[in-house]
Amino acid sequence: MDIAGLNRIDEEHSGKMLFTPPENDRSVKVFFTNGDEVVIFGITSTHYVFWSSVTKADDLETNRRIFAYIMQMERPYYLFDLAAKGGQKYGHDQMMHFYSAMLNSADEILPYQQKIKVSRQIREPESPYYDLMQYNLLTPDIADFPTYCPETRNYRIRVYYADNEEIIIEGVADNNFTRWLSVTKRDDAELNRRIFDFLNGTVAVEYGHFYKLLRKTAYTYEQTESFYQAELNSAEEILPQLEHARQLCRQREANPQFIQQLRSYKKKLETVGKGRDPVKNYKKTRSLIEKIKEWGYLRCSEKAEVRTLYDTLIRLGSGQYNAYMTEVH
Repeated sequence: MDIAGLNRIDEEHSGKMLFTPPENDRSVKVFFTNGDEVVIFGITSTHYVFWSSVTKADDLETNRRIFAYIMQMERPYYLFDLAAKGGQKYGHDQMMHFYSAMLNSADEILPYQQKIKVSRQIREPESPYYDLMQYNLLTPDIADFPTYCPETRNYRIRVYYADNEEIIIEGVADNNFTRWLSVTKRDDAELNRRIFDFLNGTVAVEYGHFYKLLRKTAYTYEQTESFYQAELNSAEEILPQLEHARQLCRQREANPQFIQQLRSYKKKLETVGKGRDPVKNYKKTRSLIEKIKEWGYLRCSEKAEVRTLYDTLIRLGSGQYNAYMTEVH
């Protein structure tokens, strides 16, 4: 089989590029159709597509050859991302709703396709995750429907540490959508492990908005903004992460001048914030605001004054940033 002949991007079906990507800037992105086919893209970090083909997911030999060819082929023609239209077989709107993943090997295609299949069955009684779904506050009746399929490379697991030994676990789909939200005890190791295993082992089939899902909890959005939060990979990190944050707090607070330092930062932000020019205001405090953001661990300080001061600093900094963005736009 002539592998090069499978590429649907040629001189006739291509567009102009603003610049030529570096030779080693190439990856493979696979779209999983709702049938037994996959669309394989050769793509650059700037979303230029130089290869687009449609093959059977289980045609391992052909897909292996495509992966190998993509990594060494010459790239005379390009299209921009979904403009490649799935090798002209699938339209832009269809492609927007296919699951996709950046894969390193053709051998990952079938396991990933199986992951999608398992994920679509999570609310079926025979699913290994069926009983776990009772803890997910994202239910079909309040789900939202994106006009696109969030990419799995944007998935994250964010943990919010409440003040009463509870944690909120959020499965982040991307900057717009949440795929899981639950409230558990920090020390419920087995349940938290199962939740993390689920989030790491499936793809999203339901989506919601974080602030809406919070309405089903005892917490408000404003409260979660004041909680210490961290992005973790496994449930085993939950308790050590909190202890690490508290240790950083203790190290800061060992300096007798630290609280006075926070007060002086508050005064500076308040003073500068009174200026009439939001752009000049933000430029004066930008470095300070960025430094303050790095001290998120202060949210779990055992000293109420430290937590309150830190929340005030974040609020003042956000106010100046938002005023700056409103002005420049």
